[in-house]
Amino acid sequence: MKTLYSHLAQAFAFAFAFAFALTLACALPQPAYAGKKDEKPDWIEFRVLRKGKPAGDFHFKTVTSASGKIYTSSKLNLKTRKGVLTIRGHVERHPSGRLEKYKKWVGKKGHSPKLIAWWLKGKLRVVSKVKKHRFTRDVSPPDEFALLDRLGFHLYADLAGLWKVKGALETPVLLLHKGKMDTLSLSDGGTAILKNKVGEELKVRVVSVTSKGVTLSLFVGDKPTYLGFQSATLMLLREGYSFVAANPDDKLEAAPAEELGAAPVEIQPEQPTEAPVENPAEDPSAAPAEQPVAPPVEQPAEQKKEEKEEKKNEEKAERLPDLPE
Repeated sequence: MKTLYSHLAQAFAFAFAFAFALTLACALPQPAYAGKKDEKPDWIEFRVLRKGKPAGDFHFKTVTSASGKIYTSSKLNLKTRKGVLTIRGHVERHPSGRLEKYKKWVGKKGHSPKLIAWWLKGKLRVVSKVKKHRFTRDVSPPDEFALLDRLGFHLYADLAGLWKVKGALETPVLLLHKGKMDTLSLSDGGTAILKNKVGEELKVRVVSVTSKGVTLSLFVGDKPTYLGFQSATLMLLREGYSFVAANPDDKLEAAPAEELGAAPVEIQPEQPTEAPVENPAEDPSAAPAEQPVAPPVEQPAEQKKEEKEEKKNEEKAERLPDLPE
């Protein structure tokens, strides 16, 4: 009997200690979760227009983990003559904003990424497995640089933020689709009038973005900042907004409703040197315009060297390294 009482006393003491520990644990502050935050932001949605007609949709969102690491995901669906082109993107940044990894998928979910960039031995290695544009290149960007990628519409949000902070400037830029450094120019392109979903007209800033093979105009507002852009063939508008007019101070006529997005801002794009797939300034479905026949011009030594390098990279295409996960 004494043994039975002893066992019962031990069981009661254990139950009391467990309940007390559980209560104390609930009362103490909980440690931060090392993964992504539970409060995930909603997707920021945009409409894609071509000559005023719906041509697809785009959305992206940015999540900051408890450790401060920044993740951006994006998805673009763009109508072409061969069907819907799907582009997905993923960006990882250090809490300081420094790029750590960039991935891009072309096609349906489940395929391996077609383009990826990551740090390797102090350099940023860029690997492209895009058909006809395969390469592996190591670049050494400066401490501060911008990013551009064909159809990487989420990256323009960074440019809009950069304009809000620094205004007009020239900055180094990594052209991910080329694996090369270049110079990016942000300059004042005037103003535009957009209308929000409640019918209010808003005057927003037009920012001209120029780099090698990329010429477009960003629509930059106060809140929200990134409202869309216009290239030679496409217009991207944040959901709930519509385009009214460009440079109203110059008394330009507003475009009729059925022609919204039909290139009201004059843009002079450079002639592409590569295939137009994934280029925001060159619509993949657009038929190439006829170009006048120009007399042959001797290529500069630098251009010959670049073409030789491109050919050499194409010959090595089958020996590209596996992409890291």
